[in-house]
Amino acid sequence: MYLYVNNTFYPISTTGNYAYNIDYPRGRVIFDRAIALKPQLENSYICKSATLNELNLYEESIICSNLALALNPNSHQALNNKGIALKNLNRHEEAFEC
Repeated sequence: MYLYVNNTFYPISTTGNYAYNIDYPRGRVIFDRAIALKPQLENSYICKSATLNELNLYEESIICSNLALALNPNSHQALNNKGIALKNLNRHEEAFEC
């Protein structure tokens, strides 16, 4: 499956690398579209959460991490992203629990 953004196709399996290496605001749009197309894919929420952390949108990142954890309670990546967001919000005790 591919996402079409600004006259370019991106394979869903590689959108994480795109967002991490090039353009966080654009990556956020890509992950929103990926989630809209397949909301059951945990990885889209994880990648969006990491992107939101890079954009200093920590509360939104926590929401995405929680959605990923609802799909897979054992997701280490989702817990890591959530911990980073909580740490950056100075919620250190909660971050430690992640």
